[in-house]
Amino acid sequence: MRNKKKSVSTYFLILILGFIIFSDNYSCASQVHYEKDLVDVKKKDSIYLFSSLLKRESIYYNDCPQGLQQIFMNPNDSIVIESYRKQFIFQPDKNQNFYVVYPNDRLKIREDSSGNFIFKTITKDSIRDNELDLMRQANLTLKESFGSLINEAFNNKTKQYSSEIFDKYTHDISDFINTYKQNKTISRGFEKDLNNFIKCTMLNSQIGSALNAKTNITTQVQDSLDSLFNSSHYTDNSDEYFTSLAYSYMYYQTLHNANEYDYNKISFENMYDLTNKTLKDSITKDAVLLSIINSQISKIGMDKSSSMIRKFLTDCKKKEYLDYINNMVFQNEKLTQANRDSVLDLNLYTQNISSILKANIGKLIYIDCWASWCAPCRANIPKERELENHFANSSIVFMYLSIDKNIDDWKRAVQEEKLEKSRYNYLVGSPDQSSFAKKFKINTIPRYILIGKDGKVISADAPHPSDKALQELIEKNL
Repeated sequence: MRNKKKSVSTYFLILILGFIIFSDNYSCASQVHYEKDLVDVKKKDSIYLFSSLLKRESIYYNDCPQGLQQIFMNPNDSIVIESYRKQFIFQPDKNQNFYVVYPNDRLKIREDSSGNFIFKTITKDSIRDNELDLMRQANLTLKESFGSLINEAFNNKTKQYSSEIFDKYTHDISDFINTYKQNKTISRGFEKDLNNFIKCTMLNSQIGSALNAKTNITTQVQDSLDSLFNSSHYTDNSDEYFTSLAYSYMYYQTLHNANEYDYNKISFENMYDLTNKTLKDSITKDAVLLSIINSQISKIGMDKSSSMIRKFLTDCKKKEYLDYINNMVFQNEKLTQANRDSVLDLNLYTQNISSILKANIGKLIYIDCWASWCAPCRANIPKERELENHFANSSIVFMYLSIDKNIDDWKRAVQEEKLEKSRYNYLVGSPDQSSFAKKFKINTIPRYILIGKDGKVISADAPHPSDKALQELIEKNL
C-alpha cells in the first residue's frame, strides 16, 4: 500500500510540474520588503509572498523562459515575483501542494501540523481567501483520487485509457467546486482558470498515460486535440495550461509519426519542425518552440544545438524569447572563453583562481563548492554567512565557488542567499574541465575545503558550516 501511495503522489507531481515548466509567463524573483510593507505596495505586476513558516522551506514557480525555479524561504523572509500573469506556486516536498496566484496578490504562507502550506491574503481579501481555501481543500482531497483514476482508467486488454472515466472525474471536480460555491464566493475569473486547468489537465494526463503505457491515445482524445490546435486562434492561448498541453501534444505526435513509443527516444529536431508546421497560433507556437529549444539544450548541450537555435532566431516573433536565447548564447561564449584555471566574477570578468589563492597567502581560505540547484548546499549558506560575520575581523576568507552552468541561475541564487556583499563570489567557467575541480576531485556537492595561511590544504573535505567542528578548526588555525 505504501508503494501505491508513492506512485500516486509521484504521478501527480510529474503532471503539475509539466504545467509549470512549460507555462508562458515572464517573471523573476527577488527578496525585498517586510510583511507590513507588502500591504501598501502599489506595483501591480508582482506577486508578494511573506513567510510565516517555522523553518527554512522551498517553493517552486515558473520563470519563463527559463522554466521551473526553486526559491528558498527562511522564517520572516519575503519574496517578490515579478509577473504580469498568474503563476503556479508549488510545494515540492511529500505534500506536493499547489496554488494559483495572481499579480498584485500579497500572501502570507504558513503550514499546518502535517506540513501542508496554507496561503492567506495579507490584505484580508475575503474572496481571494475563499479561492485559496478552495485550492487548499482540493490539494487535500483530490490528489489521491487522481492517482486512483489513473489506475482505474487503464484497460489491460486494449492497452488504452478510458476517456469516460476521465470524463467522470471531470464531473466530480465540477461538483466539488459547485458544492464549495454554495457557501462561499469565488470570482468568475478564478473559476474560469480552474475550468481551463481541469480541461487541459484531463487531456494532458491522457497523453501522459498513453506515453507511459507506450500506446496510442484514444480516438476521442485525438479528435479533441486536432480540433483544438487546428484553430488559428485560441481565446485562451496565453494560458499556461494550454501551452503545456500544446507541448505534450507535439511531443506525442512526434513519437507517433515515427512509430516510436519510447518517450526517451524523442527527436527534438523533428518535434521542432512538426510544431512549426502544425500549430497555427503564433503565441502558442513561440512558447512551445522555446520549450523545445530548452529541452534540446538540456539533452545535448548548447554547442550541439546551434542549428536549431539559428532556426528559432528566425522563426520566433516574441522579443522576450529572442532576448533570452541571445543571452544564453552570450553566456555560453563567456563560459567557454574561461580556461581550465579560470572563474567568472559577478561582473562576468575572468579571474584566475590560482592568482586569487596566491593573493590571499597569510589568510585562511574556506571554499564552499555549491550550485543554485543544490538544496543541501543552500541550506548551509545562512549559517556560513553567520560564520563570515563572526570572523569578519579575522584573517580568513570565505569563498563561494559555484559550478552552475547557467549564469542567470547563479546570479539569482546569489541574490536570494544574500551573498552579493561577499567579495569572493565566483562561477567556475567549465566545471568539467576545471583544474581546481580535478585537483580536489569535486564530483559531488556540497563540498568544503579549508586552505591554511601558508597556502597548503588543511582539509580537502572540511566540516560543513552547520558543524560546530568547523568553527573549532578555524580558530585552531587562525
